[in-house]
Amino acid sequence: MTMMIQKFGAFTSARVRSWELGLVFRDGELEDVLGPGRHIGRYGRELGLVSLAEAWFSHPRLDVLVKSPLLAEHLMVVDLADHERALVWLDGRFEGILGPGLHALWKGVREARIERVDARYGAQVAGARSPSSILAACLGGERRRTH
Repeated sequence: MTMMIQKFGAFTSARVRSWELGLVFRDGELEDVLGPGRHIGRYGRELGLVSLAEAWFSHPRLDVLVKSPLLAEHLMVVDLADHERALVWLDGRFEGILGPGLHALWKGVREARIERVDARYGAQVAGARSPSSILAACLGGERRRTH
């Protein structure tokens, strides 16, 4: 996902399109989230436009941004431990398998279903070489649905 950055000057306006959100940063800290429309910026701010057309949200500081109450209503956060994997379906279609780490999807953009899998119950997951073999290994172990 690419985030377009625009620096606000005095009374600079920016347009957030219907498929975007605007993330307003001041000194590197998230200050506001803007919905669609034309917005007047304040000096010293940066506006990052993110496309909601892409299901996944990524950012170099994802670990900090997902904790912001400003983004809580907009993001579904999946935080997987080393022994966990997640099977992901978007709009009823299998999307893929998430590995350990922090992942975030935009809420309301696409219908998402996430199933966490404890890889300790499927030791063959660790040795799997392809997504289909990982999926087969995961489906053979215990599963628990989280979302």
